[in-house]
Formats: sequence, C-alpha cells, structure tokens
Amino acid sequence: MRFVETVRFAADQIGLLFQLQRGPVGLDPFGPSRIVTTPTDMAALGAGVLACLLLLLFIYRRKFYALYWTCSWTLISASLLLAGRAFGDELSAGLMLGLSHLLSIAASLLMAVSALRFRRTFHLSPKLLFAVLPLVVWFVLAPLALGRRSVFVPGHLVSALTLSLAGAAFLTLVRQFRMVGATLIGGSLIGLAISNLWIGIHVLGSPLLNEVPIEALTINATLYFLEALGMHLLVAEDMTYELRVANRQLSAAQSELQALAVSDDLTGCYNRRFFHQIIGRELKRHQRYGLPLSLLFIDIDHFKAINDRLGHETGDQVIQLVADLLLSRVRDVDYVFRWGGDEFVVLLSCNLEHARRKASEIKSECRRLTGQMGALGRITLSIGCGEAAADLEDPFALVQAADDEMYRDKIGNRTLSKV
Repeated sequence: MRFVETVRFAADQIGLLFQLQRGPVGLDPFGPSRIVTTPTDMAALGAGVLACLLLLLFIYRRKFYALYWTCSWTLISASLLLAGRAFGDELSAGLMLGLSHLLSIAASLLMAVSALRFRRTFHLSPKLLFAVLPLVVWFVLAPLALGRRSVFVPGHLVSALTLSLAGAAFLTLVRQFRMVGATLIGGSLIGLAISNLWIGIHVLGSPLLNEVPIEALTINATLYFLEALGMHLLVAEDMTYELRVANRQLSAAQSELQALAVSDDLTGCYNRRFFHQIIGRELKRHQRYGLPLSLLFIDIDHFKAINDRLGHETGDQVIQLVADLLLSRVRDVDYVFRWGGDEFVVLLSCNLEHARRKASEIKSECRRLTGQMGALGRITLSIGCGEAAADLEDPFALVQAADDEMYRDKIGNRTLSKV
C-alpha cells in the first residue's frame, strides 16, 4: 500500500506540473503564466526524438529490426499526438481516438515483427495485412456509429494483446541469444500490456471515458523509457555478438591457413617446411628432459617405374597409401612428414632399437597390403634409421645419417629382388 500511495503522490505532482490548459505561446504579463503543452504532447515529442535516433542506428547498422523500431516509435508519436488533441464535435473526437488506438496497435505489431526479424529472414506478408483489416474497419467506423467508448476500451484490450505478443517474441530471443537488451524490451512490453489491460478494465467499469488512472500513465512512461534503453543496449550487444562471431571465423580461417601452410595437399602429412620449423625445438626439448629422439627416412622402391608403367595418378595413389600406413603406425606425439616426391620422414620419441622395430613393422605391413592389389604389384620400402645423440647440435646431421642408411637398405632390397 505504501508503494501505491507513493506512486499516486508522484503522479499527482506530475499532473500539477502539466496543467491541461492551452493558449498562446509565451507568458501573459498581466496574468498567471499558462503551460502551452500537455504531457501527451511531451510524450509524443519524446517518441519522435527516439524514432529519429533509431533511424540513425538503422542507417549506421543496416539492420531491419532497427527500421521496424523506427516505424513503431513514429506510430506511437502520431498516436499520442492524436490522443492529445481536443476536438469540438463528438464525431471528429471519436474518429481521431479510433485512429490513435489503431496506430498504437500497429506500433505493437511492428515491435513483434522486429523481434521475429532479429537474426531471422522474416518478411511482412500481404496475408498479415488482410488479417488486420477488420481492426482497421472497426477502429475507423465504430466511433462514427457507436461513439468513442466503442473503440476506447477495445483499443486498450487489443493493445494489451499485441504488446504481450511482442514481449513474448523478445523474451524468446533471450533464450536463444542471452541478451540483456532483449530481456529489458520484452519485460517492458509485457508491463505495458498489463498496464493497458488495467486501463481497459478500469474504464470499462467507470461512467467517465477519460478517467484513466494517473498511476498507469506514470508507469507507462517508465516502461517506455526502459524499452527505449533496452533497444539501444540490444544494438550494442548485437554488435558485440557479431564481433565475436567474426573473431571466431577469423581464428578458424587462420587455423585453416596455418594447417594448409604446414601440410601436404596430397597426403595430409606435414610438409618439409614444418619440419624445419619444429626440428630445432623438438631436439632441445628431448635433450632438456633426457628423452630419446629417432628419425626414419623412408623411400618407395621403384617408384619411377610405377609412374612410367601405370601413370602418375596411380603413383599418387601409392603415395597416399604409404602416407596412410605411416600415419596409422605412429602415435599422436610423433610426426610424419612428406619430404618430397616419394620420400617420407618420421620423427619418433623412442630410441634407435625401437625405431628399427617400427621400421620393420612398416615394411612388413606395406608388403602385406600391396600384395593384394593385383596389377599394381607388391610395393616395398627402403627405410633408414637414426637416433639423436645427447650432444647433437645440428639436427640435419640426423637426417643425413638416416638418409645414408636408407640408401644402403635400398641397395640391399635391389640385391634381394634380383636374387
């Protein structure tokens, strides 16, 4: 009760500040000054200014939901201007009142459309215009035939319905995007719907048409202010959201470019450039922690003959087969590089004995897989092994040692093939 009394007192003071009197602009030097505007006119002016600000936001952001907001607040401003006018005859007053409520309902519907348009491809359909045509007919013709009461109460009740729909649409955005601005807008619209319902019920039971609770007008002004604040906050959050999305896309693109820069297109193995980038770091890491580091240098035997006899496409298939075999036989902490042509380098975190066993396993598996490939024939590999010494300074000496051993293994394979 104390809260209601406080709101009523504040509303009475606002009503005293804005006396509903009209007269010439300026002060009368021989009498008391008269205020030449009304609270409705000031509210209409505020709505018009906000519509201009939202139009600037639309021009800057090119987001159609901001354009719908601009149109909505323009209609609210026009509705308030019509509601605040005094007309001499009942017919004109009823017609202007009906148009005022019609513009207010249209503004609420545009707010709902703006929520649907936020991050969605929603467009106004002509069917929606036909759906609201009965409302247009009623609010234009009913006051002419039945008087102002026929549109005053229904206007507030229909506004309550459309405002609640708009508020629900914005609160749905909260669940999807977690934006405070959408919460503020949705809550304000729901509050305005409750206020309009309160006004409609109050006037429905009152003999006086214009007996609107001053508390409701004060609450409406506060809710409209919160709604406007929420709109500007939502635009800022939308920009932040887009920046986050753009940063994620940029990061993903950079990662993809980096992967392309260090990977071989044909096999998916690392390329020779990446080997030059990491070999020094890997060698220092293994020396610092006393871990063994070995290297396999692998070459496909008789690869030129395969290209000459079966074509380069078949040669590429052979390279891919060997690359897949190597990738399946190493751990995640090891590296497989395509050194060039039909040569591969494998960097292993193990000692020389384990590396030789790994090389023997790879040779056996390659012979087994390719022995069942028909016209291609059995493919053999020549592999050289090398282990990094604890005091090794030049990592490419390790590559050279494994390469030399690979050539000795290749000579041995050729001798065996002749035998």
